[in-house]
Amino acid sequence: MTKDACVDGATPGRPNLPQDLHGPATTRKKRRFISIGEIYSDTEDVDFRKLVKEVDMRTEFERVKTRFTVTVPLMEQIEQGEAIAAIAEESIQTLDIIQEEKEAHADTQGFSVIAISFSRVRAEHYNRLGLISITLTHSISSNVRDTLPPTACSELDTFWGLHRDSICEDTEESLDAVGTIPEARSRWLIDTQIRKLVKFMKKKRLRLFIHPELTISSAAGKNAQPVKVSCGNSMTILTGSVDYAGSLISDPLRVQMIGKKADHADKYLRARNFRGLLNTHLWKTTSSEGFLNFLVIEAKKGDPAAEGASSLESHVPQVLAEALACLEMTAGNKPGTAALPWCLTDGIQWFFGVIVRTQGCQQTTSYRAPAMSFSEKKIKEADLKNIFTALTFWAITAPSELAKKMETWYKPG
Repeated sequence: MTKDACVDGATPGRPNLPQDLHGPATTRKKRRFISIGEIYSDTEDVDFRKLVKEVDMRTEFERVKTRFTVTVPLMEQIEQGEAIAAIAEESIQTLDIIQEEKEAHADTQGFSVIAISFSRVRAEHYNRLGLISITLTHSISSNVRDTLPPTACSELDTFWGLHRDSICEDTEESLDAVGTIPEARSRWLIDTQIRKLVKFMKKKRLRLFIHPELTISSAAGKNAQPVKVSCGNSMTILTGSVDYAGSLISDPLRVQMIGKKADHADKYLRARNFRGLLNTHLWKTTSSEGFLNFLVIEAKKGDPAAEGASSLESHVPQVLAEALACLEMTAGNKPGTAALPWCLTDGIQWFFGVIVRTQGCQQTTSYRAPAMSFSEKKIKEADLKNIFTALTFWAITAPSELAKKMETWYKPG
């Protein structure tokens, strides 16, 4: 590792590194080594190879076992050490990848490469990712309703009539019973919509799979293949996971076949990461025939003090990076236009968008609709139905068609 590499960032909830492993707290950067966060090739910080070489983690585990008494849970301390070792390993592997890319592009003048986790992506990274973000100026609620086929509207209205009471009650209970500080309340609210969406698709003889906490890209592991996004002389290595991913089998005949071969669905649901999904028989057969839609949903905790959708605005770059990474992995060099829908929400405010890119073009455009929401003080059934309708539309519409619709709505007439 060159001396000009560093690791930055922190993830809430990560265990603290035992002080014995790296000396007094005054000699190190605050909260370093807790998360990969952001790894640059042009700043200076801790030499992780030297650190790991000097510390035998297994010896440290044995020392921990003999040192801690029954007042400190033993397994918790061991798990902390294992987590630290895993983070160190991924950091080193990421730095190795950066060095390899620098050497491979040594003849490219002004070449820049960084590694960054999704949660650390900011709007200032758009240029190096080739991202253009466009926000529509008008609500799309009526557009979505008008775009759905009449039969789909009728089916949705019938379904809503049967389930609106339970959706409203579950939403009210989540607001009344779950604390506002952690992200948990947001997930309770989101789950209310997603569970009904799964049920609605089943009524239509379609199959919606939900993949919580799906790892999209990682630099850890023997055969790690993190997503690399190139734009001009810049390369960005993206890593991280998404809170929810949804994949819809949009052909009833295919769904019927899945029922006859349940092991295919079982293997699909047991995939540990996005690359694992791509390698399943179910993905390969349905996606090749255009019968699979994929959607990423990022959950964030709401900010009661923030007005409107402002509490979500700062997280848009994260979900765009997640969608971009998935697009990189699925589109490859396929001809034509590639698109992938996304959603960002705290359970109350909902952003719906889609990223689109034409093959051979390094530029990716994101179209985002203004936030849909409901009032916590007085929940209106119509607001919840608008959100459910949009979520259904985003899941059921082919990504390329969704991209065309958003482009049209952005430039009406």
